[in-house]
Amino acid sequence: IAVSGRETVQAQVRLGILGGLHSSNILETNSLPGWDTAVKKYLGSKSGFELGIIVEVPLGHSGFYFQPALTYITKGRQYNRNNDSITALNNDTIYNKASVNLSYIEIPLDFTYKIALTANGRNSFFLSAGPYVAFFNSGNTTTSSLTSAPEQYASETDPVTVGKAPNSYSTIDIGFNGKAGFEAGNIMLNLYYSH
Repeated sequence: IAVSGRETVQAQVRLGILGGLHSSNILETNSLPGWDTAVKKYLGSKSGFELGIIVEVPLGHSGFYFQPALTYITKGRQYNRNNDSITALNNDTIYNKASVNLSYIEIPLDFTYKIALTANGRNSFFLSAGPYVAFFNSGNTTTSSLTSAPEQYASETDPVTVGKAPNSYSTIDIGFNGKAGFEAGNIMLNLYYSH
């Protein structure tokens, strides 16, 4: 109840499904001699996906919204070293490959600002950012190699180690993310960055 009278709130809480594809990478620093040239340059990103639910809560009539979500997300990285014929001849290895496959249950807590593009407010441009917390769900590493003398393929998959020891993955991940995109009615399309 305001001084000028009663006002009906038009904004409402909305629930939606979200999903998408992404590329992720595990950033690593290492002080081992020669690591930058022998390992780092062969590391690359890995494709993954995200699927979950999102809630949108209006924060007054200011164009700001709180958008918490609950998602299942996959992350990882790849190592891919193909040896030239001279290197393969010297060490009998044609290639070495490895991939780290991780999955998390993630809770982003985003604050969003929408700029209406139409008079009815159903189409808008939006910017969003906020922290997230992720809980480790599962993970494994797969390594494979092809040797040349004699030609032999080998592959092995092992679960990753979790905890606080060296070469272990943390069970809780905390980070920050940002989004920018367009909303057309009940559909939102956006670009997403997370660190």
